[in-house]
Amino acid sequence: MPTVLTAALVLATTGIVIEALLFRGLFDLGRELGLTWQRFGAMGATLVFVTALLFLEFPITAGVLRFGRRLEARLRMTFLEKIPRLSDRYFHSRLISDMAERSHTVHTLRLLPELVRSVRIAGHTILEGINLAIEAGSHVAIVGQSGAGKSSLVGILLGWHRPATGQVLVDGEPLDGWRLERLRRETAWVDPAVQLWNRSLLENLRYGALPDSFLPLGRVIEAAALRDVVEKLPAGLQTPLGEGGALVSGGEGQRVRLGRSLLRSGSRLVILDEPFRGLDRERRKELLARARKWWRDATFLCITHDVGETLTFNHVLVVEAGRIVEAGVPADLAKKPGSHYRAMLEAEEAVRQGLWSSITWRRLWLKDGRLSENRLKKGG
Repeated sequence: MPTVLTAALVLATTGIVIEALLFRGLFDLGRELGLTWQRFGAMGATLVFVTALLFLEFPITAGVLRFGRRLEARLRMTFLEKIPRLSDRYFHSRLISDMAERSHTVHTLRLLPELVRSVRIAGHTILEGINLAIEAGSHVAIVGQSGAGKSSLVGILLGWHRPATGQVLVDGEPLDGWRLERLRRETAWVDPAVQLWNRSLLENLRYGALPDSFLPLGRVIEAAALRDVVEKLPAGLQTPLGEGGALVSGGEGQRVRLGRSLLRSGSRLVILDEPFRGLDRERRKELLARARKWWRDATFLCITHDVGETLTFNHVLVVEAGRIVEAGVPADLAKKPGSHYRAMLEAEEAVRQGLWSSITWRRLWLKDGRLSENRLKKGG
Protein backbone atom coordinates (compact mmCIF):
# COMPACT_ATOMS: atom_id res chain seq x y z
CA MET A 1 0.00 0.00 0.00
CA PRO A 2 2.77 2.61 0.79
CA THR A 3 4.45 1.78 -2.53
CA VAL A 4 1.21 2.32 -4.45
CA LEU A 5 0.58 5.65 -2.72
CA THR A 6 4.15 6.85 -3.36
CA ALA A 7 3.92 5.90 -7.02
CA ALA A 8 0.57 7.68 -7.36
CA LEU A 9 1.98 10.86 -5.78
CA VAL A 10 5.04 10.82 -8.07
CA LEU A 11 2.87 10.37 -11.17
CA ALA A 12 0.49 13.13 -10.06
CA THR A 13 3.36 15.54 -9.40
CA THR A 14 5.00 14.75 -12.75
CA GLY A 15 1.70 15.27 -14.55
CA ILE A 16 1.14 18.68 -12.94
CA VAL A 17 4.66 19.85 -13.85
CA ILE A 18 4.22 18.75 -17.48
CA GLU A 19 0.81 20.46 -17.67
CA ALA A 20 2.28 23.72 -16.30
CA LEU A 21 5.20 23.69 -18.77
CA LEU A 22 2.94 23.02 -21.75
CA PHE A 23 0.48 25.68 -20.67
CA ARG A 24 3.30 28.24 -20.21
CA GLY A 25 4.68 27.29 -23.63
CA LEU A 26 1.37 28.08 -25.32
CA PHE A 27 1.36 31.59 -23.82
CA ASP A 28 4.97 32.21 -24.84
CA LEU A 29 4.15 31.03 -28.35
CA GLY A 30 1.22 33.49 -28.52
CA ARG A 31 3.54 36.46 -27.86
CA GLU A 32 5.82 35.42 -30.73
CA LEU A 33 3.02 35.34 -33.27
CA GLY A 34 2.50 38.55 -35.20
CA LEU A 35 -0.48 37.80 -37.43
CA THR A 36 -4.06 37.90 -36.15
CA TRP A 37 -5.05 34.50 -37.57
CA GLN A 38 -1.97 32.97 -35.95
CA ARG A 39 -3.02 34.34 -32.56
CA PHE A 40 -6.58 33.05 -32.98
CA GLY A 41 -5.13 29.69 -33.92
CA ALA A 42 -3.01 29.71 -30.75
CA MET A 43 -6.08 30.59 -28.67
CA GLY A 44 -8.00 27.73 -30.26
CA ALA A 45 -5.15 25.33 -29.56
CA THR A 46 -5.11 26.54 -25.94
CA LEU A 47 -8.85 25.87 -25.57
CA VAL A 48 -8.47 22.40 -27.07
CA PHE A 49 -5.59 21.69 -24.70
CA VAL A 50 -7.56 22.86 -21.63
CA THR A 51 -10.59 20.79 -22.69
CA ALA A 52 -8.41 17.70 -23.12
CA LEU A 53 -6.95 18.27 -19.65
CA LEU A 54 -10.44 18.48 -18.15
CA PHE A 55 -11.49 15.22 -19.80
CA LEU A 56 -8.42 13.59 -18.27
CA GLU A 57 -8.80 15.17 -14.83
CA PHE A 58 -12.43 14.20 -14.19
CA PRO A 59 -12.00 10.39 -14.36
CA ILE A 60 -8.70 10.61 -12.49
CA THR A 61 -10.33 12.66 -9.71
CA ALA A 62 -13.29 10.26 -9.51
CA GLY A 63 -10.94 7.30 -9.27
CA VAL A 64 -8.92 8.98 -6.49
CA LEU A 65 -12.13 9.70 -4.54
CA ARG A 66 -13.29 6.07 -4.84
CA PHE A 67 -9.87 4.83 -3.75
CA GLY A 68 -9.88 7.28 -0.82
CA ARG A 69 -13.31 6.09 0.36
CA ARG A 70 -12.25 2.46 0.29
CA LEU A 71 -9.03 3.26 2.12
CA GLU A 72 -10.91 5.31 4.73
CA ALA A 73 -13.46 2.52 5.28
CA ARG A 74 -10.71 -0.05 5.81
CA LEU A 75 -8.77 2.24 8.16
CA ARG A 76 -11.91 2.95 10.20
CA MET A 77 -12.75 -0.76 10.54
CA THR A 78 -9.15 -1.61 11.49
CA PHE A 79 -9.06 1.21 14.03
CA LEU A 80 -12.40 0.22 15.57
CA GLU A 81 -11.24 -3.37 15.95
CA LYS A 82 -8.08 -2.28 17.78
CA ILE A 83 -9.61 0.09 20.36
CA PRO A 84 -11.63 -1.24 23.33
CA ARG A 85 -15.41 -1.12 23.15
CA LEU A 86 -16.96 1.75 25.11
CA SER A 87 -20.49 1.21 26.37
CA ASP A 88 -23.21 3.59 25.16
CA ARG A 89 -25.87 4.29 27.79
CA TYR A 90 -28.45 5.11 25.13
CA PHE A 91 -28.08 1.78 23.38
CA HIS A 92 -26.84 -0.59 26.07
CA SER A 93 -28.71 0.36 29.27
CA ARG A 94 -30.40 -2.68 30.81
CA LEU A 95 -32.62 -3.21 33.85
CA ILE A 96 -30.67 -6.24 35.01
CA SER A 97 -27.44 -6.62 36.91
CA ASP A 98 -24.17 -7.71 35.36
CA MET A 99 -24.18 -10.82 37.52
CA ALA A 100 -27.65 -11.77 36.28
CA GLU A 101 -26.56 -11.21 32.68
CA ARG A 102 -23.57 -13.51 33.14
CA SER A 103 -25.62 -16.19 34.87
CA HIS A 104 -27.98 -16.31 31.89
CA THR A 105 -25.18 -17.26 29.50
CA VAL A 106 -24.23 -20.45 31.35
CA HIS A 107 -27.54 -22.15 30.51
CA THR A 108 -27.82 -24.35 27.43
CA LEU A 109 -30.97 -25.15 25.49
CA ARG A 110 -31.77 -28.81 26.05
CA LEU A 111 -35.16 -28.89 24.36
CA LEU A 112 -36.63 -25.92 22.51
CA PRO A 113 -39.66 -25.86 22.77
CA GLU A 114 -42.79 -28.00 23.11
CA LEU A 115 -45.22 -25.65 21.43
CA VAL A 116 -48.80 -24.83 22.20
CA ARG A 117 -52.06 -26.55 21.34
CA SER A 118 -53.72 -23.34 20.13
CA VAL A 119 -53.31 -19.56 20.01
CA ARG A 120 -56.22 -17.15 19.77
CA ILE A 121 -56.14 -13.41 19.02
CA ALA A 122 -59.27 -11.22 19.26
CA GLY A 123 -61.43 -14.33 19.27
CA HIS A 124 -59.75 -15.83 16.18
CA THR A 125 -57.65 -18.98 16.27
CA ILE A 126 -54.36 -18.38 14.45
CA LEU A 127 -52.54 -21.58 15.49
CA GLU A 128 -54.11 -24.89 16.36
CA GLY A 129 -53.06 -28.48 17.00
CA ILE A 130 -49.37 -27.60 17.42
CA ASN A 131 -47.32 -30.34 19.10
CA LEU A 132 -43.63 -29.92 18.37
CA ALA A 133 -40.24 -30.53 19.95
CA ILE A 134 -37.06 -28.99 18.53
CA GLU A 135 -33.65 -30.23 19.61
CA ALA A 136 -31.02 -27.70 20.64
CA GLY A 137 -28.54 -26.89 17.88
CA SER A 138 -30.75 -28.12 15.05
CA HIS A 139 -31.47 -26.06 11.93
CA VAL A 140 -35.17 -25.99 11.12
CA ALA A 141 -36.79 -24.45 8.02
CA ILE A 142 -40.41 -23.30 8.12
CA VAL A 143 -42.23 -23.05 4.79
CA GLY A 144 -45.78 -22.39 3.66
CA GLN A 145 -47.93 -19.90 1.83
CA SER A 146 -48.23 -16.28 2.97
CA GLY A 147 -50.65 -16.01 5.89
CA ALA A 148 -50.27 -19.68 6.85
CA GLY A 149 -49.07 -18.83 10.37
CA LYS A 150 -45.28 -19.19 10.06
CA SER A 151 -44.42 -15.87 11.73
CA SER A 152 -47.06 -16.48 14.41
CA LEU A 153 -45.39 -19.80 15.16
CA VAL A 154 -41.96 -18.30 15.89
CA GLY A 155 -43.63 -15.25 17.47
CA ILE A 156 -44.58 -17.45 20.44
CA LEU A 157 -40.88 -17.74 21.30
CA LEU A 158 -40.55 -13.95 21.26
CA GLY A 159 -43.55 -13.52 23.56
CA TRP A 160 -45.82 -11.91 20.96
CA HIS A 161 -48.58 -14.44 21.59
CA ARG A 162 -49.63 -16.51 24.58
CA PRO A 163 -51.22 -19.94 24.17
CA ALA A 164 -54.95 -20.19 24.81
CA THR A 165 -54.46 -23.90 25.55
CA GLY A 166 -51.28 -25.87 26.10
CA GLN A 167 -47.89 -24.48 27.05
CA VAL A 168 -44.41 -23.63 25.77
CA LEU A 169 -41.46 -25.29 27.49
CA VAL A 170 -37.80 -24.28 27.24
CA ASP A 171 -35.29 -26.39 29.15
CA GLY A 172 -38.32 -28.22 30.50
CA GLU A 173 -39.65 -25.05 32.18
CA PRO A 174 -42.63 -22.87 31.14
CA LEU A 175 -41.65 -19.90 28.98
CA ASP A 176 -42.93 -16.99 31.03
CA GLY A 177 -41.68 -14.07 33.09
CA TRP A 178 -37.92 -13.94 33.52
CA ARG A 179 -37.42 -17.05 31.38
CA LEU A 180 -38.92 -15.21 28.41
CA GLU A 181 -36.71 -12.19 29.14
CA ARG A 182 -33.64 -14.42 29.27
CA LEU A 183 -34.52 -16.16 26.00
CA ARG A 184 -35.01 -12.82 24.26
CA ARG A 185 -31.55 -11.70 25.34
CA GLU A 186 -30.07 -14.87 23.93
CA THR A 187 -31.95 -14.59 20.61
CA ALA A 188 -30.79 -13.14 17.30
CA TRP A 189 -33.78 -12.07 15.21
CA VAL A 190 -33.70 -10.91 11.58
CA ASP A 191 -36.92 -9.62 10.06
CA PRO A 192 -37.82 -6.81 7.61
CA ALA A 193 -39.85 -5.25 10.44
CA VAL A 194 -36.76 -4.76 12.63
CA GLN A 195 -36.25 -1.00 13.01
CA LEU A 196 -33.31 0.87 11.51
CA TRP A 197 -32.59 4.13 13.33
CA ASN A 198 -31.63 7.58 12.06
CA ARG A 199 -28.16 7.07 13.47
CA SER A 200 -24.86 6.15 11.84
CA LEU A 201 -24.34 2.78 10.16
CA LEU A 202 -21.92 1.86 12.94
CA GLU A 203 -24.46 2.63 15.69
CA ASN A 204 -27.17 0.72 13.82
CA LEU A 205 -24.90 -2.32 13.60
CA ARG A 206 -24.00 -2.17 17.29
CA TYR A 207 -27.56 -1.53 18.46
CA GLY A 208 -28.55 -4.32 20.83
CA ALA A 209 -25.05 -5.86 20.99
CA LEU A 210 -23.97 -6.98 24.43
CA PRO A 211 -21.57 -4.56 26.19
CA ASP A 212 -18.88 -7.25 26.50
CA SER A 213 -19.11 -8.32 22.85
CA PHE A 214 -15.78 -7.96 21.06
CA LEU A 215 -16.57 -9.58 17.72
CA PRO A 216 -14.39 -8.12 14.91
CA LEU A 217 -16.46 -5.54 13.06
CA GLY A 218 -14.63 -6.17 9.79
CA ARG A 219 -15.51 -9.85 9.92
CA VAL A 220 -19.18 -9.03 10.50
CA ILE A 221 -19.23 -6.56 7.60
CA GLU A 222 -17.77 -9.20 5.29
CA ALA A 223 -20.20 -11.89 6.50
CA ALA A 224 -23.20 -9.60 5.94
CA ALA A 225 -21.89 -8.48 2.51
CA LEU A 226 -21.85 -4.85 3.68
CA ARG A 227 -18.46 -3.74 2.35
CA ASP A 228 -19.92 -2.24 -0.83
CA VAL A 229 -22.51 -0.39 1.27
CA VAL A 230 -19.79 1.07 3.52
CA GLU A 231 -17.74 2.20 0.53
CA LYS A 232 -20.75 3.78 -1.18
CA LEU A 233 -21.95 5.87 1.79
CA PRO A 234 -20.47 9.40 1.87
CA ALA A 235 -19.02 9.11 5.40
CA GLY A 236 -18.67 5.33 5.47
CA LEU A 237 -19.56 3.80 8.83
CA GLN A 238 -20.34 7.25 10.25
CA THR A 239 -23.09 7.99 7.70
CA PRO A 240 -26.60 8.36 9.23
CA LEU A 241 -29.04 5.96 7.56
CA GLY A 242 -32.14 8.17 7.85
CA GLU A 243 -35.39 7.36 9.62
CA GLY A 244 -36.24 3.70 9.03
CA GLY A 245 -33.07 3.30 6.92
CA ALA A 246 -34.44 5.61 4.21
CA LEU A 247 -30.97 6.29 2.77
CA VAL A 248 -30.29 2.64 1.94
CA SER A 249 -32.22 0.31 -0.34
CA GLY A 250 -34.47 -2.48 0.93
CA GLY A 251 -31.84 -5.14 0.24
CA GLU A 252 -29.09 -3.07 1.85
CA GLY A 253 -31.29 -2.52 4.90
CA GLN A 254 -31.75 -6.27 5.24
CA ARG A 255 -27.99 -6.74 5.21
CA VAL A 256 -27.65 -4.09 7.93
CA ARG A 257 -30.21 -6.00 10.03
CA LEU A 258 -28.27 -9.22 9.43
CA GLY A 259 -25.00 -7.53 10.47
CA ARG A 260 -26.64 -6.25 13.65
CA SER A 261 -27.72 -9.79 14.57
CA LEU A 262 -24.28 -11.23 13.73
CA LEU A 263 -22.77 -8.90 16.35
CA ARG A 264 -24.91 -10.49 19.07
CA SER A 265 -22.33 -12.93 20.40
CA GLY A 266 -23.48 -16.01 22.24
CA SER A 267 -26.93 -16.26 20.64
CA ARG A 268 -28.45 -19.66 21.38
CA LEU A 269 -31.62 -19.12 19.38
CA VAL A 270 -31.63 -17.58 15.88
CA ILE A 271 -34.88 -16.64 14.13
CA LEU A 272 -34.76 -15.54 10.50
CA ASP A 273 -38.14 -14.45 9.11
CA GLU A 274 -37.82 -13.77 5.37
CA PRO A 275 -34.40 -12.30 6.24
CA PHE A 276 -33.19 -11.45 2.73
CA ARG A 277 -36.29 -9.94 1.14
CA GLY A 278 -35.34 -7.46 -1.59
CA LEU A 279 -32.20 -9.36 -2.65
CA ASP A 280 -31.72 -11.46 -5.77
CA ARG A 281 -31.91 -15.24 -5.49
CA GLU A 282 -28.16 -15.89 -5.69
CA ARG A 283 -27.42 -13.31 -3.01
CA ARG A 284 -30.17 -14.80 -0.76
CA LYS A 285 -28.62 -18.25 -1.18
CA GLU A 286 -25.14 -16.94 -0.38
CA LEU A 287 -26.21 -15.03 2.74
CA LEU A 288 -28.28 -17.93 4.07
CA ALA A 289 -25.24 -20.21 3.79
CA ARG A 290 -23.10 -17.64 5.62
CA ALA A 291 -25.70 -17.23 8.38
CA ARG A 292 -25.96 -20.98 8.93
CA LYS A 293 -22.18 -21.28 9.12
CA TRP A 294 -21.96 -18.34 11.56
CA TRP A 295 -24.65 -19.80 13.84
CA ARG A 296 -23.86 -23.47 13.21
CA ASP A 297 -24.07 -24.35 16.94
CA ALA A 298 -27.26 -22.37 17.67
CA THR A 299 -30.88 -23.47 17.36
CA PHE A 300 -31.66 -21.99 13.96
CA LEU A 301 -35.24 -21.32 12.75
CA CYS A 302 -35.65 -19.92 9.24
CA ILE A 303 -38.91 -18.86 7.58
CA THR A 304 -38.46 -18.69 3.83
CA HIS A 305 -40.28 -18.90 0.50
CA ASP A 306 -37.14 -20.27 -1.19
CA VAL A 307 -38.21 -23.87 -0.70
CA GLY A 308 -35.31 -25.29 -2.71
CA GLU A 309 -32.79 -23.77 -0.29
CA THR A 310 -34.22 -25.75 2.65
CA LEU A 311 -33.10 -29.17 1.39
CA THR A 312 -29.89 -29.02 3.46
CA PHE A 313 -31.66 -28.22 6.76
CA ASN A 314 -31.92 -30.81 9.54
CA HIS A 315 -35.68 -30.49 9.67
CA VAL A 316 -38.49 -28.76 7.81
CA LEU A 317 -42.00 -27.76 8.93
CA VAL A 318 -44.80 -27.17 6.43
CA VAL A 319 -47.45 -24.81 7.82
CA GLU A 320 -50.94 -24.40 6.36
CA ALA A 321 -53.90 -22.54 7.87
CA GLY A 322 -52.31 -22.33 11.32
CA ARG A 323 -51.39 -26.02 11.49
CA ILE A 324 -48.19 -27.98 10.97
CA VAL A 325 -49.36 -30.32 8.22
CA GLU A 326 -45.99 -31.97 7.63
CA ALA A 327 -42.64 -32.25 9.40
CA GLY A 328 -39.53 -34.26 8.76
CA VAL A 329 -36.12 -34.44 7.07
CA PRO A 330 -36.29 -32.40 3.83
CA ALA A 331 -34.55 -35.01 1.69
CA ASP A 332 -36.99 -37.70 2.84
CA LEU A 333 -40.07 -35.55 2.31
CA ALA A 334 -38.84 -34.54 -1.16
CA LYS A 335 -38.88 -38.22 -2.20
CA LYS A 336 -42.26 -39.02 -0.63
CA PRO A 337 -45.15 -39.21 -3.13
CA GLY A 338 -48.01 -36.89 -2.22
CA SER A 339 -45.88 -34.90 0.20
CA HIS A 340 -46.82 -31.26 0.75
CA TYR A 341 -43.13 -30.36 0.77
CA ARG A 342 -42.50 -32.19 -2.50
CA ALA A 343 -45.45 -30.40 -4.11
CA MET A 344 -44.00 -27.04 -3.05
CA LEU A 345 -40.60 -27.95 -4.51
CA GLU A 346 -42.16 -29.01 -7.81
CA ALA A 347 -44.31 -25.88 -7.99
CA GLU A 348 -41.29 -23.64 -7.35
CA GLU A 349 -39.26 -25.39 -10.05
CA ALA A 350 -42.16 -25.23 -12.51
CA VAL A 351 -42.45 -21.47 -12.03
CA ARG A 352 -38.70 -20.97 -12.42
CA GLN A 353 -38.24 -23.21 -15.45
CA GLY A 354 -41.60 -22.66 -17.09
CA LEU A 355 -43.10 -19.26 -16.41
CA TRP A 356 -40.04 -17.10 -15.73
CA SER A 357 -37.94 -18.64 -18.52
CA SER A 358 -40.52 -17.68 -21.18
CA ILE A 359 -39.13 -15.40 -23.90
CA THR A 360 -42.30 -13.27 -23.70
CA TRP A 361 -41.04 -11.64 -20.50
CA ARG A 362 -39.02 -8.44 -20.60
CA ARG A 363 -36.02 -8.65 -18.28
CA LEU A 364 -34.99 -5.34 -16.78
CA TRP A 365 -31.73 -5.18 -14.84
CA LEU A 366 -31.26 -2.35 -12.32
CA LYS A 367 -27.70 -1.81 -11.13
CA ASP A 368 -26.03 1.28 -9.65
CA GLY A 369 -29.11 3.35 -10.48
CA ARG A 370 -29.08 2.38 -14.17
CA LEU A 371 -31.81 0.36 -15.86
CA SER A 372 -30.94 -1.95 -18.76
CA GLU A 373 -32.85 -4.64 -20.64
CA ASN A 374 -31.71 -8.18 -21.37
CA ARG A 375 -34.23 -10.01 -23.55
CA LEU A 376 -33.75 -13.74 -24.07
CA LYS A 377 -33.57 -14.95 -27.64
CA LYS A 378 -35.48 -17.91 -28.97
CA GLY A 379 -33.57 -21.13 -28.54
CA GLY A 380 -31.04 -19.38 -26.30
